[in-house]
Amino acid sequence: MPFFSIVMPVWNRAHTLRRTFESLNKQTFTDYEILLADGGSKDGTPELALSLSDKVRVITQPPERPGIGAARSIAFGEALGEYIACLDSDDVMLPWALQTYYDAIQKNNKPAFMLVNAIMFRDEEKLAHAVQTEPQYTLYRDYFAYIAKPRKGWSLASGSIFRTEFAKEIAGKSDKIVYAEDSDMFLRLGDKPGFVRIESPVTFGYRQHDTNVSINFDRFLKGMHQLIEEEHSGTYPGGASASKARRNELTSLLRSAARRCLNRGRLGDGWSIYRKTLGWNIQCNRWTFAIGYPLKMLVAKLRGKKTAPVVHPKTAKA
Repeated sequence: MPFFSIVMPVWNRAHTLRRTFESLNKQTFTDYEILLADGGSKDGTPELALSLSDKVRVITQPPERPGIGAARSIAFGEALGEYIACLDSDDVMLPWALQTYYDAIQKNNKPAFMLVNAIMFRDEEKLAHAVQTEPQYTLYRDYFAYIAKPRKGWSLASGSIFRTEFAKEIAGKSDKIVYAEDSDMFLRLGDKPGFVRIESPVTFGYRQHDTNVSINFDRFLKGMHQLIEEEHSGTYPGGASASKARRNELTSLLRSAARRCLNRGRLGDGWSIYRKTLGWNIQCNRWTFAIGYPLKMLVAKLRGKKTAPVVHPKTAKA
């Protein structure tokens, strides 16, 4: 039985997969399997993966369960490792990554959930600046305790690590979320015992893409409203005692979404998000947004403001 199951959703990724697997083959900790959840690739991605490593198991994602969230869920259900390490199929895991994860797990009483820091790159030369440093971890009671406090660093599905027993519990529950399914997944794990933020070293490279968000903006908005509905319906654990932490996390996403609506002249959509989450922003003392957004909307309406779509690199990862 491997210690780690590396979960990797793929769809037509033959052009990036070789570099990703090269990084896995260079890991100093070698007790792992790779679960490739393939969404129906037509470019030979599964065959290429099998040729690049003898640690690969290919899982075919059924067409009735589309999407990256479903792909991860399906792989979670098949994982044999004690822990799951998520990695996107175009990202690069630095050689010390799995050893860093393993050491943090052993030194922090086998936490339920861990997040790490990434180096963002377009040009791979930037990865040369990543070096192995003395490990630094911060242990929290759970993820809710972490997101209740001011913090730095990205929270990305690629680079997240879960105890497999807990990942299996939530498998399938984020399938319907069409955008920010990683945030939904994290919140569902919010009260599981033990959360570790690994501040250093940086353990993987997150490949950025320039993508026009407006192409999928309706999908993006649907995802935002799905998150709102999940919180309103009491889907996430933690009850009233964790509500401020959950809403602090959610409003970080939703404030950005509301502002993007203004930038695109989607005033009705922006107002809908603002109205549905105003109480949450007040609860989290987001007074600048609570007071300032209606004024910005009024100015935008008077000016008939409509700006060019903003480039948002993460959209391409979905």
